[in-house]
Amino acid sequence: MTQLLNHFIPRVVIAGLKGGCGKTILTLGLIAFYRQKGLNIVPFKKGPDYIDAGWLSCAAGRPCYNL
Repeated sequence: MTQLLNHFIPRVVIAGLKGGCGKTILTLGLIAFYRQKGLNIVPFKKGPDYIDAGWLSCAAGRPCYNL
């Protein structure tokens, strides 16, 4: 367990003041960009909207986890 705590995992948080301000679109673009650079991306989503989680999963090529 301590080995995991010593390993730095980069993170990015995208937040907005309201719905419909472009958080998911921005996140999809960032996921696509970083995947093209060869990084493994694990998306997370907060909220009841499972459609966005489906898009994020598709872009990342792996499951999107709902917080």
